[in-house]
Amino acid sequence: MTGKTIEARGSDVETAIRNGLSRLGLRRDEVTIVVLDEGSRGLLGIGAREAMVRLTAIVVAEPVLAP
Repeated sequence: MTGKTIEARGSDVETAIRNGLSRLGLRRDEVTIVVLDEGSRGLLGIGAREAMVRLTAIVVAEPVLAP
């Protein structure tokens, strides 16, 4: 089961993950992470692009109690 999904950016993959975790208010073990773009520094900063990741909150189903 999955929960809320967001995309986050940062100067590198780790920064993008930290930014996303901060936005979700979750820990790393509470999400699945997909790296969409590792980013690039470019040549002398020209053509640089940020890293982008997708974070999806992991939802744990509550146990059903028998009546």
